[in-house]
Amino acid sequence: MGSRLLSSLDECLEEAVKVASERKPTLVVAGAEDPVTVGSVWEACRRDMVNPLLVGEVARIEEAVEKVGADPSRFEIAGCRADREEMISLVLDLIQQNEASLLMKGRLNTGQLLGAYLDKKWDFRAGRFLSHIGVFDAPGEKKLMMITDGGLNLVPDLERKRDILCNAVDLAHLLGIKTPRVAVLAHVEKSPNRELPMIHDAEELTRENREGLITGCFVDGPLAFDNAVSKEAAKRKGISGPVAGRADILLAAEIGMGNVIYKVVQTWCNGTIAGIVTGGKIPLMVPSRADTEKSKLCAIALGVLMASAWNTGEE
Repeated sequence: MGSRLLSSLDECLEEAVKVASERKPTLVVAGAEDPVTVGSVWEACRRDMVNPLLVGEVARIEEAVEKVGADPSRFEIAGCRADREEMISLVLDLIQQNEASLLMKGRLNTGQLLGAYLDKKWDFRAGRFLSHIGVFDAPGEKKLMMITDGGLNLVPDLERKRDILCNAVDLAHLLGIKTPRVAVLAHVEKSPNRELPMIHDAEELTRENREGLITGCFVDGPLAFDNAVSKEAAKRKGISGPVAGRADILLAAEIGMGNVIYKVVQTWCNGTIAGIVTGGKIPLMVPSRADTEKSKLCAIALGVLMASAWNTGEE
């Protein structure tokens, strides 16, 4: 794993099944009363990708399992009261005790879960800022793309953007993209106002990459969205370089930009996009309520690939 180039989310699913045949991880779902989430976990279970552990109110979980037509004997359920804080503590304790290596959010507030995860008492930090990555099939092309960060970091400064970039590059390497092309996005590709944070940060990250301070990728910016993903748009604007029109990773200036791109892929493009949070000691899936069952299934597949790589010492 990590050497084969994965060119679609369907290929990620296939690879996750292959990886899980050697070592199947346990996936714990916090607040597992949501039928769409349970449906995606059931599909992952049917494919033998994970051992599922559902945590929450037992009666409501059992209703969700019945609603999706799943085999209840394939699930382990850890019941707790409706108190969300109590439930999150139970989930994080299970992970700390090595009872699970993947964490997925069900019917639960994302901020509440991440806040607890980052609490020093659990020691799940891994030296970088956490960031959210959306992985999707590039429209009209046989390749995977990423958008980051559209779900976690509001207005990241340069230091945080560096971690966001490196988290995405690590995931790209895991998916077999040996030298991913990172477009640092802004509203324009050229601006006389270099005091704007998005312009300054894009230029600085590009400089650091060219000077060998950020490695394993090509970085260029600022680039506007069109000339980051369209060779024709880049050509018309006279923009060249290793990234222009060929980006694998889109690094958003702030969460609003990233979130809009994420949702355009999901709604207007009718695409499946798998979201995952990385930068900590275990992969986290914190899907949106609007995410489809397929999106959540593909997010689980990414988590399986990441957990396997981390357990074997791969990058």
